[in-house]
Amino acid sequence: LEIKFDLYHPLDVPATVPVVIYFHAGWLITGDRNSVLPIWLMKRVEAAGFAFISADYRLLPLGGVTGHDILQDIKDLFAFIAATDYEHPAKGTRYRIDEKAILATGQSAGSLCAFLSNHATPKPKAIFSLYGMGGDFFVR
Repeated sequence: LEIKFDLYHPLDVPATVPVVIYFHAGWLITGDRNSVLPIWLMKRVEAAGFAFISADYRLLPLGGVTGHDILQDIKDLFAFIAATDYEHPAKGTRYRIDEKAILATGQSAGSLCAFLSNHATPKPKAIFSLYGMGGDFFVR
């Protein structure tokens, strides 16, 4: 299975770079990494020296996909980005994602994916919900 994501490089490139990982909205049944990108957030992240990743995950109506599959996609994404070296296309310098500086976020259903990323390795340092579900459904 292929995990697709778009990586937006930071302006400056130290050896390790903090990252914001964004998951799209769409009720877990529609959308992709290019739909409803929060440009305002991307600009702030870039100005702060972070990389920005917009990631896909499998959608529920795709024959036999379950919430467990979506969780596995999230776990695989986090493991992959932490183990990969990246090259800034304009600067030619190489860098890695700082595993201790990962923020997960998403809109609506994407917020659920951000919450689920707490089960991934490495764990996000922070989770930022944009119009996501509330409540204590993860602690009971």
